Amino acid sequence: MDKPAQNFATDGSFFDKECMLLYDYFTLDILEVNRACVEKYQYTEEEFRRKKITDLGDKYRKSVADQLSNDEQFKLPAIWKHYRKDGSSFYVQFTFHQMKKGGKNIQLCVLHDISAEIPELNKNLHHLPRIDTYKEQLPLATVEWDRMAKIRDWSPKAEEIFGWNFENILGKSLFKAGIVDENQKSLIENKIQEMTAHQTTYFTFSSFVKDGEGKEIHTNWHNSANYDQSGKLISILSLIEDDTENKIAEERLKDSEQRFRVLSEASTVGVYLVQKGKLLYVNPMFSKITGYSKGELLNNFDPLELVHEDDVTKLLTIRERFYNSEIDSFEVDVRARSKNDSEIFVRIYGSKIELKGQFAIMGVVIDQTRQMEVQSKLNQSIQSYRDLFNSIGDAIYIHDENGKFAEVNKTAEEIFGYTREELIGNDPMMFAAPGKVDEKKTYEYIKNSLNGQRQRFEWWAVRKNGEVFPIEVTLTPGKYFGKNAVIAIARDISTQYDQQKELRHNEELFRQLFQNAPVGIAMLDNQNEVQMVNRSFEDIFEYNIDEIRGVNID
Repeated sequence: MDKPAQNFATDGSFFDKECMLLYDYFTLDILEVNRACVEKYQYTEEEFRRKKITDLGDKYRKSVADQLSNDEQFKLPAIWKHYRKDGSSFYVQFTFHQMKKGGKNIQLCVLHDISAEIPELNKNLHHLPRIDTYKEQLPLATVEWDRMAKIRDWSPKAEEIFGWNFENILGKSLFKAGIVDENQKSLIENKIQEMTAHQTTYFTFSSFVKDGEGKEIHTNWHNSANYDQSGKLISILSLIEDDTENKIAEERLKDSEQRFRVLSEASTVGVYLVQKGKLLYVNPMFSKITGYSKGELLNNFDPLELVHEDDVTKLLTIRERFYNSEIDSFEVDVRARSKNDSEIFVRIYGSKIELKGQFAIMGVVIDQTRQMEVQSKLNQSIQSYRDLFNSIGDAIYIHDENGKFAEVNKTAEEIFGYTREELIGNDPMMFAAPGKVDEKKTYEYIKNSLNGQRQRFEWWAVRKNGEVFPIEVTLTPGKYFGKNAVIAIARDISTQYDQQKELRHNEELFRQLFQNAPVGIAMLDNQNEVQMVNRSFEDIFEYNIDEIRGVNID
């Protein structure tokens, strides 16, 4: 539509036969016309450009419809009576198409001559005030009112927005009817005075009112003044945009933003917003974590500048995956540098959002420096415990509540010949010597210990290589990661067992020699009192041991 009006079409096609014009969506000023319009209306292009589309004729309502045929294509309200330059008239219906040109909202209007379908009704026509030819099918409501703010015309869209029907609203005041807030009366009157003083034709205002049911109605009014030939203001035509949903959404958004800001400002974690590699928002905790003020961080600060040089690549990879839409959220642990160049440990969470039509990242930063220090000390403590645990010369193993191995030390691995991985989760009967252990009794020991009773017993074990050996076991009730457990200490007593066996053997040999000697033998204590005698002694002296035990040999 950037070509001159006479170039709409030149080949006798639809565009050349139908009257077509362009007019300003808000001021109604005619901007361009095609050749068919010039021929039909008998005005020159320059004369057209000095007119509004409302200057071309009058709009008619129900009285015309009552006398039309039943043909559905001519339903009201889209019928107007237009006038040529010589005063002759014809009937038209409009077809509209909205577009933009030169930054303006403009309307392409096709004027269809329907005179052949309309009988001669001049003497019966009810003449209504000349108004905007915007029709009811458009999204904007149309209202015409005079200088006293009394309503002269009212479209169905206005009825939909405000709830007043056409018959009941005509003649009423915009302010009294609650269409416009009465507090704006002075403002609007001043605008009208200023407009008429300078013969301008356009002004706008916004209004907020509540209907009888308390429903909020937010509207934007685009107003165009109609003057007569002497410059007197006849009426004001308003195109009304219902902005209620947008305003309510804005208020909700403001409430949401306020709630977010309140929560964010009081948050114990850092909150950030990044777009195009720059920080757009940080909360107080983010500043506290990094040591930088909000003013130092915002708008010109790339958050990667805060990251430790050894971890920058990690963040760059995540950022690239974000831009390539491979991921929508992330969680990563990195080292960072505070303003005083101290090393801090942080966990960063981020999610992709859309901000003003562009990709952005919003998330939180959790300072884990203290936790890392605590964890480091804990790890050192655990390592110290494990070193001590493994340095003990006895086998130590921990039974869980089900009697299974929960932990073992190095000595246990060495004594039994199994690795820690082989032992954890297994039953102690796995190294019970076959035929030498009472399984039921073993579980009773463990159960009694879980019930708080310390147990001590000897037990026969078998190494992984099949070697059977004795152990002395002590079971002590305890806790392991907050749960009841049994701490077992097992000592290999093979050497002691062998020594005791040898001692018993020697004692038996001595007893046999003592009793079977052919000579009388008496064992005396330090006071020369008889402690034991052999059979030969009893035979010689005819005393048995019970008669002389404790008697001085002399």
